[in-house]
Amino acid sequence: MSSIEYASLNEEDYLPNAANRKKKTSTLGPFPMRTSGQRIFYSTGLAYLTGISYGTLYGTYRGLMTAKLPNFRVRMNAVVNQVSRYGTWSANSLAVMAMQTAIFDGLYSSIRGQEDSWNAILGAFTSGFVFKSTAGIRSATVTGALLASAVGSYVLVDNLVFSREIKKEVPLPQ
Repeated sequence: MSSIEYASLNEEDYLPNAANRKKKTSTLGPFPMRTSGQRIFYSTGLAYLTGISYGTLYGTYRGLMTAKLPNFRVRMNAVVNQVSRYGTWSANSLAVMAMQTAIFDGLYSSIRGQEDSWNAILGAFTSGFVFKSTAGIRSATVTGALLASAVGSYVLVDNLVFSREIKKEVPLPQ
């Protein structure tokens, strides 16, 4: 019997200065994130779950308030209709804004050449501006400012309350 051989590529053999490069590690909340792709998937999924939860609660409230009939089936139908209306709308809207924010954050990070909180704030403003751009310049600016202030307040709380100790990398002895 022959054994299985696995092909492995060592990037130090093929890429110049690969040994000197270090992977950047940033954080998004309590989780370490290495790439922009991880931030996109995490933030989009979290925003979708938040939106579907909020939409379900709001749809239930609206369904119970709009159908004030004593018949249980009619009230249940109204609740299901409102949940399916508001749940999907809020989940999709929040997920699209989160995806745009993460993409613009990565774009600003590569343009500026540094990874800091300003990229997230600028990305949030740009995301809100693009999301509401069809409603007019004033509405787009207000939405961008609201989203940027929400991300900015999160960054402020994250830096003040949950400040992390920065560990310096120590070179290994040769």
